[in-house]
Amino acid sequence: MKNLYLFDICGTIYRSNTTFDFLEFYLKENKRFKLYRTIYKSFFWKIINRALRSWLHYDLTRTLALRFLKGTSYSELSKQAKLFTEVYLSQVRNIEIYNTIEHLISIDKSKVILVSATIDVVAEAVADSLHCEQYYSTALEYKDGVCTGKMVKDLLGNKCMFLNEQGILHQIKSFFTDDLTDTDVLEYSEIKNIVCYPKTQKRWIKLIAQKKWEVAMLEY
Repeated sequence: MKNLYLFDICGTIYRSNTTFDFLEFYLKENKRFKLYRTIYKSFFWKIINRALRSWLHYDLTRTLALRFLKGTSYSELSKQAKLFTEVYLSQVRNIEIYNTIEHLISIDKSKVILVSATIDVVAEAVADSLHCEQYYSTALEYKDGVCTGKMVKDLLGNKCMFLNEQGILHQIKSFFTDDLTDTDVLEYSEIKNIVCYPKTQKRWIKLIAQKKWEVAMLEY
C-alpha cells in the first residue's frame, strides 16, 4: 500500500543547496576554501562540472569541496550543522512545504521520510528541527569519529536505486522535489509535487508533457 510521504531537502524544504551553503557557513574563515570557492564559481569550471554530471553522473565540485572537512570530528560537524540550520536555513524555508511536513508529522510521523543528497550531518540537523524520525542522505566517511573528507554513500542521482534497496520505492504516496534528477523516483509516486523555480520551469514543463503526468506545481 502506498502510504509514505517523501521530501527532498535542497531546493524543496529550503531555497538552498544545503551542502554548499553549509560548507560556506562553516569554512567562511578558511582561506583555501575561499580560493576553491572562487574557482568552482568560475564559468569554465561550471561548464566542465556540468558535463561531468551529465555524462558520468559525477559531481567533481562537490567531491573536492567535501575534502575540506577532512580532519574534523563528527561531533564538531554535527554541532555546526545544527547552528547552520538554526541561523541560516530557518531564513530560507519554503514555508508551504515546511508547514506541510509539520502537519503530516503531527498526524503520523512514521509516514514522513526526508530523502536527500545533502550530507548526513545537515540532514540529521534538518530532521531534528522538524522532529522527523526518518531520513536518508549522503553519508560521509568517519574513522575514529573523524571525517576523512570522503563519502561512503552518495544519494546524488541514486535515490531511486537506494529507495528500492530499502524496500520502500513502491510505497510512495506523495513525493515533493525540485530536482530534475528525481524523475525516476517521481515515476513511482502516486502524487507528484514539483517545486518549480524560474530556471527549471521550461525543462519541467517539457518533461511533464512527455510523461503525461498530473502534478501539483509549486512555484518559487
